[in-house]
Amino acid sequence: MPTGAAWIIEGEPPEELVRATAWFDKDAIVDIPLSWVAWLADKETTYSSHSVTTHPDLECTNPTTGESGGVIKVRIKKNPAGADLVVNRTYWFTCHIVASDGQEDDQTLYLKIGAK
Repeated sequence: MPTGAAWIIEGEPPEELVRATAWFDKDAIVDIPLSWVAWLADKETTYSSHSVTTHPDLECTNPTTGESGGVIKVRIKKNPAGADLVVNRTYWFTCHIVASDGQEDDQTLYLKIGAK
């Protein structure tokens, strides 16, 4: 799950349908930490690798680096080749993790563009 006070976790019944959303400045270039610590502990494994995919209008500048102790930091910014980011629109990005024993999972998170 995402970590930090910026995230709003929205869930509807059933509780496992969770959508994590944070406000995002359309001109920002920020590191977003994603904690896989609990998942790795629950699966009794360790981190091996990860990849990040984004909405076409966003870009991750470090899609395969930035892990420490089960926390992955992804650097997200507007994709210079994409369309302008629209205020109050929500854009997704997905982090895919591979554990050392071959288990894999995804976290899809949402960034809502705020007005300045």
